[in-house]
Amino acid sequence: MADSEGTAPESRSLRVGVEAEPQLHDLAERIADDLRDDLERRFPEIAWRVEFGAGKPNDPQARIAELVQDARQLLLENGWDLIVCLTDIPLSGGARGRIRLPAIATDRRRCLNRR
Repeated sequence: MADSEGTAPESRSLRVGVEAEPQLHDLAERIADDLRDDLERRFPEIAWRVEFGAGKPNDPQARIAELVQDARQLLLENGWDLIVCLTDIPLSGGARGRIRLPAIATDRRRCLNRR
């Protein structure tokens, strides 16, 4: 779509980091293969780049807040706009039970849990 002067607006791009523990690397690759396409289909005005991180084992005794803080640190270190972290550590959500999908941390310090 062009602006009032007839020029195309500047394209916005976002970088999504995918971090996975080593044992989940194959799953992360399968997810990442479809992630960019899904994001572009849902948000066509944004150019999406999906990148893999190094991926290291998480401490099985870590609390959710620690995992989210680690994810935020990786996001900042790599200059990503969003991060998806895959772990096979069961995350306890307190009285509500387990969290079924990993938390997503953004550079705005928001944490969203999808159910």
